Amino acid sequence: METYLNLCVSEDILNVDEHESLPVDSDYPLLKRFAGYQDDISQPEFINSGTQGCVFRFKYNGHDLCLKVFRNWEYPRSLHDAMPFNVSRKTQRLLTPFARECRAFARLCDLQQNGTWAVRCHGWMYLSDNQIAPLKKISMKLRRDPEWVNARWAIVKDFLPGPPTSADLPAIFSNFDIAKKARILPGDAFAKNYRGPFIVDLGSSATFPFPRHFASQYSFDRFYKCCPEGVFEEDWLGSLIDE
Repeated sequence: METYLNLCVSEDILNVDEHESLPVDSDYPLLKRFAGYQDDISQPEFINSGTQGCVFRFKYNGHDLCLKVFRNWEYPRSLHDAMPFNVSRKTQRLLTPFARECRAFARLCDLQQNGTWAVRCHGWMYLSDNQIAPLKKISMKLRRDPEWVNARWAIVKDFLPGPPTSADLPAIFSNFDIAKKARILPGDAFAKNYRGPFIVDLGSSATFPFPRHFASQYSFDRFYKCCPEGVFEEDWLGSLIDE
């Protein structure tokens, strides 16, 4: 379990109901642990799966939460052919979707912005045999796919069922200021990755400072120079639900 400790996660417990006395802006953000990391996964329901992970809904203290279990990830096979091969193990781990998402949520937590631009995060967990067992029963990928059978790293978030609507656009647009101040470059700000006004998938994001071969200050500046008009093209807007 040491793979990500002190790289993008810490063993401190994340209290989503309290803020630190002063916000912290660290170059090395570490996501804190989910408070219920030792509890059983109660009433799990398979939601969907993608290239990065399987998503489940479950009950915790009477609330619906979302659990994203990340698949096993290898460099450079999980990236495109133009990526350099002489990359340190530390950098390889920073490039994983799990580490990317942890660092982005950790930065937002440090700045007391958890649940503002992105969905509220409840922390990370490393699933035990007993915790993964009920998930394997309802997910064939976790049960049979070689890239998923040993998947244990997960992030817990609020469960938000509703897709974005046209009424959410003003908040979606203005909330990019939060991401910019947090020095987060989103990798896939698409409608499918939003629930209401909140982005829910940060597995392709780059939280600066970031390995320079994989995300540059130029790309960060260019994104926010064009944002939001350059991000929300006609096909994105066409997928919104009108209220």
